[in-house]
Amino acid sequence: MKLLPLSSNEAELDITMIVAYYNVQSNTADRFRVALNKTVEYLCEFPESGTKCRFQNPQYAGARMRTLDKPFNKYLIFFRQKGETLQFLRIIHGARNFKTLFK
Repeated sequence: MKLLPLSSNEAELDITMIVAYYNVQSNTADRFRVALNKTVEYLCEFPESGTKCRFQNPQYAGARMRTLDKPFNKYLIFFRQKGETLQFLRIIHGARNFKTLFK
């Protein structure tokens, strides 16, 4: 069964900021959206394909992590399954200290 995607407010803000950055840099914002959509579609089909995360905060219990599709594979997408939905928690660059974002 394919899960329905659901983005958190934080994930929506992450996406907005990343797209704004790429709009300023060049026309790569559209390619970023394509890679993000492909990754989301894949994860909705295979929600257990990501790496399990072990955050201290119980609010993020069951979270998983996966890279976006190339060429944006330096970005990490954090998600978890909740019933028939796949909740997207954050989308951040892998160079960031993501553990501090999930405290």
